[in-house]
Amino acid sequence: MPGQLRVATLRGEGDHALVQEAYLKVAGEEDEDAFEPPEELLEVHPSARNVTPAHSNLVFFSAVPKCGSSTTGHLFKKLSALNSFYSLTPQQRIQPVIDKEQQQTLLENLFSLSDKVPVAYTRHLYYFNTTILGFPRAAWVAIVRHPVERLISQFYYARIPSRYLENKLLQGRMPSPEFMNMTLDTCVPQKDPRCWYREGSRQMLQLSFFCGQDSYCTTVGSRRALQMAKYNAENFYSAVGVLEDLHLSYKVLEKYLPRFFAHSSGSDIGTGTVRFNSQENKPSVKNSTRLMMETFLKEDIELYFFLKQRLHLQAEAIESGNIDTYGN
Repeated sequence: MPGQLRVATLRGEGDHALVQEAYLKVAGEEDEDAFEPPEELLEVHPSARNVTPAHSNLVFFSAVPKCGSSTTGHLFKKLSALNSFYSLTPQQRIQPVIDKEQQQTLLENLFSLSDKVPVAYTRHLYYFNTTILGFPRAAWVAIVRHPVERLISQFYYARIPSRYLENKLLQGRMPSPEFMNMTLDTCVPQKDPRCWYREGSRQMLQLSFFCGQDSYCTTVGSRRALQMAKYNAENFYSAVGVLEDLHLSYKVLEKYLPRFFAHSSGSDIGTGTVRFNSQENKPSVKNSTRLMMETFLKEDIELYFFLKQRLHLQAEAIESGNIDTYGN
């Protein structure tokens, strides 16, 4: 149920760190950044530990669509002057999957720039491991939102006429009146593929951004994708904020990634009360429609509560003074 924190359980005995250590010894794998465990070992507990890489001058903001990425992007621009880093946001269509050659080129450019000045790179991009490609480990952050609310926002955002008139990338691409006038309350009960995610189909899910670049990460109903998303979030994301609680999110980010988020709590955006690119006049959606959407978003919802619990554990660690030393 929305508003509750769900606790993820570890399969088998022993904690996750011991399982990973044992597996690394058996497999002879010494680079934990390149470690991709078998599926049965991927269920992990959310924790408050600090996984921010030591001395990292590069952070990827993996911007999940309709999760406040414009707001956090504006915050980055404000903080870049205060914290002496470069905020980079490419203007391009959403392309969350990039091949190995594109990853290599992107990392060469970003790490070359970050040798001169720290870089915050904002893009709708699925997670990928930088060390496998021979580069240092980068920091990753993201903001998530309740999956049903995210899809409601995404559905109606695509139906704002001004987007197709003002956005250069969309000019001349206005959809049909039938598309523009469609509502979720009529679309979802019909299980129309424009609003209904059939199990086994490929979609840009919220969990896809954390699962990674593999094709199974976009498969609706995939437990493997969910488990990998949890694993990557817990092990490689400094913090993952929650749109419904932006003030707490920025407070945690400020402590867990101070090189980039220091002074965010003193910003008007950091209070969580200022929003950019928000939709104030979305049509209301029936509870029956929301419940139907929950049936095909159950993995996304499970990840959302996992990440929400992790955020609260990190906030508790800050309050108690038990946060790990930055970079350890």
